[in-house]
Amino acid sequence: MAFRNKGGRKALEVELQEVDSLREQGHWSRAVTAAQALVAFSSTLPQLIQGESSLHEGKLDEAEQLLRAALQAEPQNQEASALLGETLFRKGDAQGALPYLESLDISALGSHIPPTPIPLESSTPRPRVRRSKTPEPSAPSDVSSSHRAAVLTSALVTRAKALDGLERPREAVDVLKSLLAAVPSVWNRASRKSVQKAVLLLGDLYCKLGEESRAVEVYREVLAREPGVLSGHTAREVKKKLAGLLLQGGEGAVLQQHGGATPADEAIKLLLQVQTEEWEAGVHEQLVGALNSTGRFELLAEVLESVKPGVFTRPERWYNLGLAHLAAGNGEKALMVLRMAAKETTGNVPLLVAAGRACAMTGCSEEGVRYAEEAVHFTEGQSSDLRGQALHVLGVNLGLQARSSRSDAERSALQNRAVETLKDAVAAAPGDFAPRYDLAVQLAEGRRLRPAMEHIAVALEASNGAHCDSWRLLALLLSAEQRFAAAEEVLAAALDAAPGGGRRAALLRTLASVQRAGGSEKQALGTLAKVLGLVKTGGPAAEAGVLSELAEANVALKEWENAEEFAKRAKALEPYHAGAWYVTGLVLEAQRRSEEAMAAYETAAVADPADVRSLVRIASLYRESPAAAPVVRSLLNQALQQDPMNHEAWHGLGLVQKADGSLSEAADSFQTAMVLQATVPAAPFSSLPRAILSLPPRC
Repeated sequence: MAFRNKGGRKALEVELQEVDSLREQGHWSRAVTAAQALVAFSSTLPQLIQGESSLHEGKLDEAEQLLRAALQAEPQNQEASALLGETLFRKGDAQGALPYLESLDISALGSHIPPTPIPLESSTPRPRVRRSKTPEPSAPSDVSSSHRAAVLTSALVTRAKALDGLERPREAVDVLKSLLAAVPSVWNRASRKSVQKAVLLLGDLYCKLGEESRAVEVYREVLAREPGVLSGHTAREVKKKLAGLLLQGGEGAVLQQHGGATPADEAIKLLLQVQTEEWEAGVHEQLVGALNSTGRFELLAEVLESVKPGVFTRPERWYNLGLAHLAAGNGEKALMVLRMAAKETTGNVPLLVAAGRACAMTGCSEEGVRYAEEAVHFTEGQSSDLRGQALHVLGVNLGLQARSSRSDAERSALQNRAVETLKDAVAAAPGDFAPRYDLAVQLAEGRRLRPAMEHIAVALEASNGAHCDSWRLLALLLSAEQRFAAAEEVLAAALDAAPGGGRRAALLRTLASVQRAGGSEKQALGTLAKVLGLVKTGGPAAEAGVLSELAEANVALKEWENAEEFAKRAKALEPYHAGAWYVTGLVLEAQRRSEEAMAAYETAAVADPADVRSLVRIASLYRESPAAAPVVRSLLNQALQQDPMNHEAWHGLGLVQKADGSLSEAADSFQTAMVLQATVPAAPFSSLPRAILSLPPRC
């Protein structure tokens, strides 16, 4: 339309914006009254507003009648087409709504956005409107309106919904893409709500079309915009949808790293943000699942600790927290909360099983036996899987309790009971490799090599060869039969299939032990050098352990300087590393520096009271003095209490008994030493971890 002067146009803009402000706030009657004053400029405006009011009030028939009349009076009125299309769609007539919605011009949408919206209550004096004596015939379609932009934007989103409802999702995607590309300036205007709906709908449509990677791109892009673009609720929804897609995986961009983070890490970060803003049960469950599947158990424990009281009962809260600590390897923390949970519940088998596992992990095997026995009692007549878990934990705790028993008779009884209990666990869950593996370890510790070999073969088959420690046990069993070449072949096959990191390092360390036991010390040096490269990121204790093994290998080769250097490096990382001090003692003893060697062995024994080798060497040095026979006997008995299968300790005890004139006892000790030496493995069977302690909690 034409204006007589610039002031007339400016006044009209102010009047229309005031009308639109009333519409945005839902003051429909006041908006209609204000529009009546502008009827000279647009005779359809009052009808339009009345139709929109009826639409918002759910009076769809009335709205349709008014909007059709407005559109008939002004066929090119895009706002009337948009509102009529919305009305018909809400009435369930997507096919009838589509022609009106498709008549909307997306490219012209930006012209309806004013640079600065004028509020309803303005402190600026309203300019006077100069009325012409003859009303202008045309409507002010060129006048900017943020509300009009909101109406058109909402209608375009409805157009996409209609297309999707008519099984035309690809066309719906094109509409939304064009909308988002055309209206970058409406993100902070009245249209923002509809544009946010467009983002969510576009992501859903991409997923419907199987193009999850494109949905991920859309969500990432909108979240990367300046703060405040999305409302809090919509931002949460976008983050939840994006996290879900990242955790599901998929093709293309879904699996690509973003900003240096893996998809799982990105998803976890998003879910943590959502939970920080407002706790939600579904998000909590999704976050817990993500942290579980990615092995982020310490962070999982933090998440569980942050849950407000009242969401879960106290036993539930402590139980879940205990499982997280167990999986993270924090046995003491796990046992603390599981004890509290056990005090407030009765007959909760999964809880009792978890508490028994925590006891086994922390050296409280006697307490663990009580928890496990209670679990076994309550599984009478229940599922075999749950009973199998209870029996498994009981068997492991009995075996660990046997190690610390002071009486030979008690130790033997506990070992036998552990074997029988683990057999029952295997019978209860025959397809589970874990109890069978732990049974094989228990049998191996008692030097029952043939039965152990049979069970570990079945365990390997049950795990499809994926359990690293089963291969290590098989290799040690072969080495105990002096079949070193076969043991090396087993480990080589396991290494071919093993991934990098800790599992590969464990296999290589066992291979080095087998090579050393078979007399291939130089080969062992090369193998340990590979291990050293793998464990450097595993912390100082892991690296110090490998360095001390390198030192031992050099001792066997009489490379004293190299041995001493590796031992020094180990002690620099871990000043009280028992293995490093033991090797230092061997070097000093070879240099005939007996007193210094004694001090090194004693340091090792103090650093690790279970270090039987140091106790045996101390006893050997004391044996040079006949007056020290009682001390030697005490040290060797202490060593045998720690490791009843140590042939060197039995041999040393036989020498003491022989010197004392106890020839019959000495003969028995020498015989035991000879039998044990014939079946000594390349590394102690007790060095292998129990499966029940290394597997993630299942209960």
